[in-house]
Amino acid sequence: PNLFLKSTHLDSFKRKRPKARTKLKLDNQEIVDLRFQMEQLFGVVTNKLEGKVFVVSGVFESLSRDELKKLIEDNGGKVSSSISSKTSFIIAGDNMGPSKLEKANKLGISIISEDEFLKMLDG
Repeated sequence: PNLFLKSTHLDSFKRKRPKARTKLKLDNQEIVDLRFQMEQLFGVVTNKLEGKVFVVSGVFESLSRDELKKLIEDNGGKVSSSISSKTSFIIAGDNMGPSKLEKANKLGISIISEDEFLKMLDG
């Protein structure tokens, strides 16, 4: 498999004239090792939520709104502040605004809890 990385992020890639992108040919073990190192540096990153758009609304029990948004983005999803036909899910906490609830129901958007969202990441 091919992997594209910025050479400035790899200490082992010392060149006289580093290129902005360097094409590497890696075997499976090297990919696993590199992914582990990236997770250590940047946090867990997956694509489990790729192509999905989330709106975060209300007050949550175990995570802050910013922590939820970071989890969405770290797992390939997008965060929007407003509900539209492009919204995939609304993560609803306590005191979700009634206008957001009405719009979500009108557009047929799935409303999930914080726990349901966290289960999506575990699956």
